[in-house]
Amino acid sequence: MSKEIDSLSNATELLELAERLEDDDNLEEALEAAEKAIKLDPQNGKAWCKKAELLLDMDKPTEAYQILVKACEDMPENTDCIFELGAFSSEHGNLNQACGCFHKVYQLNPNYPRIKINLGYDLLKMGIFKDAIKYLEEALEDDLSDMDRARVLNRLGEAHMNNLDPQDPENEHEANREQLEKAKECFDKSLQLDDKEYVPVGNIAMCYVRLGDPEEAVKILEPVLEKFPNEARLYIINGISLSFIKDRQKEAVASFEKAIELDPKDPELWFHKAHYYVRRNDFGTAIEIFKEAISKHPESGELHLNLGSLLRHVGNMQESIMYHRKGLQLLNRLVHYGFFLVDENNKPLEEGRVAMESDRIIPREKVAAQFLAQLKEQGHEIDDKGIVDGKYRIGMKELSPDEITFKENVKVL
Repeated sequence: MSKEIDSLSNATELLELAERLEDDDNLEEALEAAEKAIKLDPQNGKAWCKKAELLLDMDKPTEAYQILVKACEDMPENTDCIFELGAFSSEHGNLNQACGCFHKVYQLNPNYPRIKINLGYDLLKMGIFKDAIKYLEEALEDDLSDMDRARVLNRLGEAHMNNLDPQDPENEHEANREQLEKAKECFDKSLQLDDKEYVPVGNIAMCYVRLGDPEEAVKILEPVLEKFPNEARLYIINGISLSFIKDRQKEAVASFEKAIELDPKDPELWFHKAHYYVRRNDFGTAIEIFKEAISKHPESGELHLNLGSLLRHVGNMQESIMYHRKGLQLLNRLVHYGFFLVDENNKPLEEGRVAMESDRIIPREKVAAQFLAQLKEQGHEIDDKGIVDGKYRIGMKELSPDEITFKENVKVL
């Protein structure tokens, strides 16, 4: 430990020193300063957050996550630690945990900086549009910079644009049209605050597509494409718009291909090209595009899941399960549960063992219910307390993949 760190006995001063050391790229000593601050004041949430931040700077995300989890366990009402755990979870794709953390911070302190924005953004990513609208509208009541306000308005517009009744796919009913008009209003306000941004223009075009006016969408996009000729997302929206105009299909395909040419590293662009053929029931071409995309983006869990769903639709269950499982693994959403029958001596029955692979977002109780349903189908009797055949209890535990020695019995939910 350096003399300067050793000479300090105040947590606040140590954190100030850690900041200076971090700015000088002296991460090891900055970490020492943060750790000493924690020893002096174990309830100092900012010290725990600084330690986690430094570990991230040192490319140690697992350790950073563990520090934030421990801090939240030790200080369950410390909004700084809970917020940082939410931010980490959001950054690493665990949106369920992120929203849980942000919601708890909101309950403890609804005026915590950016809490409404972060909560609204992640709810939007999760497709929980009604709640996203609530928090983003509240965020607009705060004192925001013009740039932040423009971004929130754009996100709020996206929430309205997607908050549609799926029973009205043509968006003919008043409720859906009202949501789309609200979305356009948000995008217009966003552009008034920041007219150098192209994303709201693309979103306005998508509103017109959903309102059944793709010609207007293409008209809006033409000058924007001239102004931003290298923005792949604009070409995707242009392709979607053109795809709804009967005599402009070649242009639509060309627009999708241009988007991929501009940004071949974005898996979402490949999805839209494949989805163009899905909408036309040309499943063979769509499958080929998904497979080509996966060959170029083998790390994309979403591409694997989309291909798995398409293969299931065409009846290719074996390949579908393979891609579905791989997609969940890549997204860190695959979890294995082991089930077994336990006799009166608490001894597991070997013949009753089974493993289930499930999406992590499916509650454990639902997975257990699936196992019980299978037992019933096999002719077992299960009482209201979950006792099987009057004498066996159910055992359940989460397994790591290498613990599964009975793979032939694995069921995929």
